[in-house]
Amino acid sequence: PAGATLLASSQLYPNQIFKYGQNAIAFQGHIEVTAQSLAEWFVEDAGMMARHEGLLDELRRDTALHAGPMVTATQNFMTQWLAEILPQQENTYA
Repeated sequence: PAGATLLASSQLYPNQIFKYGQNAIAFQGHIEVTAQSLAEWFVEDAGMMARHEGLLDELRRDTALHAGPMVTATQNFMTQWLAEILPQQENTYA
C-alpha cells in the first residue's frame, strides 16, 4: 500500500514483506516454518508427493539445507522488529 516500506521481495512475489508505519508488518509466505512443521506438511500432502516422483526427496534435501538458517533469520528479524516497536509502546502507555 501507499506509504509502506518494502522489506523483502522475490521474483514471484514483489511484495513479500513490508511494514506500514511503526507497528504493522505483513508477510506473503510462511516465515514461521521449521523442519518439523515442513515434515508435517509433507505428510498432509502425501497424495501430491505420490504423484510427483522424487519431489519428497527434493523437499527433504531442501529442508535439511534451509530450515535451520530460516528459523535463525526469522528469530533475528522478529527480535529486531520487536526491539524497535516495544520501546514505542512503552512510551505510549507510560
